[in-house]
Amino acid sequence: MPSIVQLQWLATCGPYDPRAYLNLCRALVAQGKREYAESIFRRWQHIDPDNPAVAYHRSALLQTDTVARAPEDYVVEEFDEFADSFDYVLTELGYRVPEQFARLLAERFDRDATRSVIDLGCGTGLCGIVARPYAATLCGVDLSPRMLDFARSRRTYDELVESDIVAYLESSARRFDLLLAGDSLVYLGDLVPVFDAASRALLPGARLILSLELGDDDLGFSVSPTGRFQHGEAYVATKLREAGFAPEHLETAVLRHECQMPVQGLLVVARLPDAHP
Repeated sequence: MPSIVQLQWLATCGPYDPRAYLNLCRALVAQGKREYAESIFRRWQHIDPDNPAVAYHRSALLQTDTVARAPEDYVVEEFDEFADSFDYVLTELGYRVPEQFARLLAERFDRDATRSVIDLGCGTGLCGIVARPYAATLCGVDLSPRMLDFARSRRTYDELVESDIVAYLESSARRFDLLLAGDSLVYLGDLVPVFDAASRALLPGARLILSLELGDDDLGFSVSPTGRFQHGEAYVATKLREAGFAPEHLETAVLRHECQMPVQGLLVVARLPDAHP
């Protein structure tokens, strides 16, 4: 790994590169040099004042004011670069969300393939594989074109859409019987927009099944140093109810391992009423 001096040169002496600034800030925080990192964030913000990723990464690394969601451009760039190794890396991390979703689906549904299912943040299609037996039609939505290329190669989905997940739900009134979001809402802090949009995109009696990283109930949501949002269980249940859902099942579970440590998550099943007022 490059030294702090090398990273500083790349960030401050070479052509402007946002990733060089991010790598320098990450290294400084890892070494406990928070004030130095803060000064680099201020310099980065001055150079690139319209880049929302600066505030996002500052919040994540220094645990300052919480932002509401990850910037779209950042998510696209990260996952386009990650797409080729995505499935392999998740296997190495012991990623368990698809198998957890398979269990939750089997406990609630017959495999009669009659439903219209949407997979939000579908990535390469790992959750689509477990959803397919329950779906007459299966739609995957993701921001990353490269991830969608891999999902397309599986030939699992009837439709794949490159879109922000909230924007897509807002354009899909009363279409779906079942919504899955495996590890995709961790790039949203404020869950109100996605829950509200989901309540309008799902049919009466529809269910949603989610995985989230577990956070502190006192905070509601916060962005961790990994750049992923964590959500408190009470916050999730409250926002679901406010959007018109009845939480049916909330379960803590290990989602994967990072640095040989378990990542604690929250598995959620919620349901809309059979008929809307």
